[in-house]
Amino acid sequence: MSNCVTRTIFALVVGCLFSGAIVYGSWTYDGNLVKISTDILEQSVSTDTEFLNLKDSLSSGIVGRTDQHTILYSFQDSTLEKGSSLILIFPDDFDLTHLTVASYSDDDSLNIDFSIDTVIVEGSNIEIRIDTTGGIPEIGSSVQITLDSVLNSTAAGEYGVIAISFDSTGVLLAGPTYSALFSLEPDSMVSVQINPADPQNVTAGNTISYFCSVADQFDNEIEDFDKYWSVVNISEGYEPSGTISEDGVFLGLHSGTSRILCRVDIGADTLIDSTIVYVFHSTLDHYVVTGFPESVIAGHSLTDSIVVSAEDLYENPITDTSTIVWFETTDNRASILPNAVAPDTFVAALTGFEVYQGNNFVFRTPGLQQITLTDSSGTSTKKSILVEAGLPATFNLNVPTHVVAGEEFEISVSNVTDLAANPLDAIAQVELETDGISPWGDNPQVSSIEVWSGNGSAFQTLVMAETTTVRVTIGSV
Repeated sequence: MSNCVTRTIFALVVGCLFSGAIVYGSWTYDGNLVKISTDILEQSVSTDTEFLNLKDSLSSGIVGRTDQHTILYSFQDSTLEKGSSLILIFPDDFDLTHLTVASYSDDDSLNIDFSIDTVIVEGSNIEIRIDTTGGIPEIGSSVQITLDSVLNSTAAGEYGVIAISFDSTGVLLAGPTYSALFSLEPDSMVSVQINPADPQNVTAGNTISYFCSVADQFDNEIEDFDKYWSVVNISEGYEPSGTISEDGVFLGLHSGTSRILCRVDIGADTLIDSTIVYVFHSTLDHYVVTGFPESVIAGHSLTDSIVVSAEDLYENPITDTSTIVWFETTDNRASILPNAVAPDTFVAALTGFEVYQGNNFVFRTPGLQQITLTDSSGTSTKKSILVEAGLPATFNLNVPTHVVAGEEFEISVSNVTDLAANPLDAIAQVELETDGISPWGDNPQVSSIEVWSGNGSAFQTLVMAETTTVRVTIGSV
């Protein structure tokens, strides 16, 4: 065995040459791989002589698989000679310890090929010792070193090989030279992963961008798969809390909890991953007021309660707001609570709404009246209600105490109003307590009274000299 010199080539250890069993033509694994020495001499070496057109014939391989790698280059003078060593340095995560065959060949037909004397392997590095038989190929000849059963890296990407050669005494001949790059592609798909994977919080109206990665068993991402996004609500019977676009952008809309799903179909197989998203209400946008009837009788309170709900732009209940609110109306004779003088502190904890009793709302002016709920921030909501005049509640009657039989006299009514003091149009019925027929059989002339805006009168004629009572009735009054 020759004297051994160990060198550090760009921080990769290249070890000594060890003699081994000679196998002419090519080297075949005999059950014993001599490892490259780990003694390091602090020395970096290089030369101007390169391996021309250096490349690995495996232009594209699969991660984690065992492949044949054929290292090719165009021969130049002094790159190899009899008894020299060729060192090939693969990336760290390649494994050459499974190597079964290493062979040398060139395309110089007039020359006898070199044979491999010894193969020394340490992890991803291999040292090939050329024997002293065979001839140096012609310059420009294509030289190839074929290595069977090289275990590829498990990481997808682009890789290259470094080549260095030494003569039989350990003097550097050529290199280090970097080969052209070859690629390793991911293996078959085995998993789908949504990112972000942890549950996310989002307020209504905002978005979260989700990404769905497809990977092989070594976690290499695989591209060019169709990914299908969907959103399902966690609680059965409820709408999903948002929508998701075909490129994974989720838009929160409704308060609630949903599951984000990414599905990938491969033939008959389907892979799905999912994650959770919590959607919360946004800021206060408006109030929803319910309970006001279409119409109400003036002077009468409402029979139903008024419910006020606070909502965001997407109609989600606001459950954590506390504001000052009050009602206003175009009916300036109405009695309502809360009002601008006596407002209410609106607290929508948990439920998102407050209830106001109907007996706090009494409208008095007939016509279509507007109602506005306003808060201290200026947010307002409008409703309308038709206030209808009520039945006559009171009126004044003017009847003379003495009249002359056979002569006309006037009966008048005034201030005919409903419960809310609205003047009414009505018909006042006039009746006598007696029949009022004269001794000669004449009938009295009794007329009803047409009332306009609370007032009216009509002439009457009595023919019987007697004391009687005149009854005037308007509605039930």
